[in-house]
Amino acid sequence: MEDQFTYQDFDLLIEPDPPGGYRARALRSPAGESAAVQFTLPFSPLELENFALRLGRPRRATRGPGRPETAPLKDFGAKLYNAVFQNELRDTLVRSISLTSTQGAGLRLRLRLIDTPELAELPWEFLYDNRRSRFLAQSRRTPLVRYLDLPDPPHPLTVDGPLRLLVMVSSPDAYPELDVEREWRLLNEALAEQLEEGRVIVERLEANMGMLRRRLRREAFHMFHFIGHGHFRPDWGDGVLVMEDAVGGPHEVTGEELGGLLNEYDPTRLAVLNACEGARNDASDPFAGVAQSLIQQGLPAVVAMQYEITDDAAIIFARELYGAIADGLQLEAALAEARGAIRDAGNPTEWGTPVLYSRAPDGCLFDLARQSQILEDERQVRDESGGRLRMRAEAAEKLALAEDSEDRGDTTTAAQLREQARALLEAAEPIASEYRNARVSMPEGRERTRAMESIMDRARELASQGAFQPSEVINWLRDGSDEQRITALAMMQAQPALWEFDAVLAAIRDPRSAFEQYHAMLLAKQMLDDLSVEQRQSLAEVLKDERSMRFPFDRGRRRLSQAILDSSETYPRNT
Repeated sequence: MEDQFTYQDFDLLIEPDPPGGYRARALRSPAGESAAVQFTLPFSPLELENFALRLGRPRRATRGPGRPETAPLKDFGAKLYNAVFQNELRDTLVRSISLTSTQGAGLRLRLRLIDTPELAELPWEFLYDNRRSRFLAQSRRTPLVRYLDLPDPPHPLTVDGPLRLLVMVSSPDAYPELDVEREWRLLNEALAEQLEEGRVIVERLEANMGMLRRRLRREAFHMFHFIGHGHFRPDWGDGVLVMEDAVGGPHEVTGEELGGLLNEYDPTRLAVLNACEGARNDASDPFAGVAQSLIQQGLPAVVAMQYEITDDAAIIFARELYGAIADGLQLEAALAEARGAIRDAGNPTEWGTPVLYSRAPDGCLFDLARQSQILEDERQVRDESGGRLRMRAEAAEKLALAEDSEDRGDTTTAAQLREQARALLEAAEPIASEYRNARVSMPEGRERTRAMESIMDRARELASQGAFQPSEVINWLRDGSDEQRITALAMMQAQPALWEFDAVLAAIRDPRSAFEQYHAMLLAKQMLDDLSVEQRQSLAEVLKDERSMRFPFDRGRRRLSQAILDSSETYPRNT
């Protein structure tokens, strides 16, 4: 993980200055505050409309040499920069950039437009400093944020496992059709590296609010990505995303509605809206747009598109943004990396299409230190796996030699070879200790159960090697540790030669854990065909007692026990 890039803030406050003008000042910066400067917008409404049309029209993702489209961007950005950053305000910005550069830090330009929501419509991302010949937002050293200062600022979320990304691709009836499968495939291709390394998990969900609620109720996600249609509803004074209803028709969802749902589940830290007008707002209400409403509802950060973005640019953007976040970069730095990647691909305009809204004071959404350690531990396990495979192969060879020795009547050598094979297998598959670690270190829930089931699968595989005598396995189940008992049950499930009814019945009657009892019951179900009438009666009596005492509300064990009792009535009986 890359070392964290630190930022200091340059808070630019812009307030109305009637009639028809504005005043701007540095509310806070490394160089201190500044006196207010007055300015008017250097563009007519028609010029702004033409500029937006030029950027919003369909474009190719890459272009040839010369890049003629950058000239209007520089002209627009320079006019806006020179209008706002005058005199003392400009000097404060220049000194702040110099100070942070000397300290090896970055300067985060935070636009505070709460009293001038009409200015949020301007593409501030194209601010251009003619003296230094650069767009401020293109560099991660000078990122730009539409900052909304709200109560209860969010704190970084500690992430142990992969970052979880939930994706909705919406293509409802009566709207221009989207190639949903292609959109999904392209996003997965964009994140292929992060997926392979286990740093990100991507899940797709139908674009339906009811399904979103049910999915979030079962498992929270760190990031939300929407691909689809969006627009601004002047009659509602709000922006909407167009999701799908139960029959595939359009369902317009406001930012307030979506934000209220996402904020119910604390781990969600970022929403990315790949929809037209996702960043647009009402000129009289700073929280009227979809992105702004999501922030107001409590989401720490939102990236939205102020113009339509081409597929090629969207793919590059998703890959670099999520990849940089997974690498541990703060959101502003990750967004700057994504902008740079779009520009590096020969696309001179669309890097300015994404807009970042945030209420996170430091831009740090996730703490990935523990995730990095876990991934490093997993890499070490993979490195060790080759050695384990070699030990298992050697154990298999010794077992084959043991069988040959036994065929020749040399039982002493056969026993020695089996003991050596068993030692090799135990060294290659430290099952009992791994089971103990999973039970102790992981919280109760599906993830822990899956981990323990995976360990039992390896125990079953170990039993198939035939290196263990029935007496050893039976003793583990009767008198062993919790881990040895579970290992014995798994081995018995894989090898009928290891079965011992009384030990299994005792594990059902007096289990060390619900997990152990469930697997003892599974084993008893396997054994039914070979049980005597008396043994089946004993099993039925124990199960009936346990159903009333130990698991009256455990559906899994109740169903399994009922299946065993039902089967006992119809299975052929050995007498």
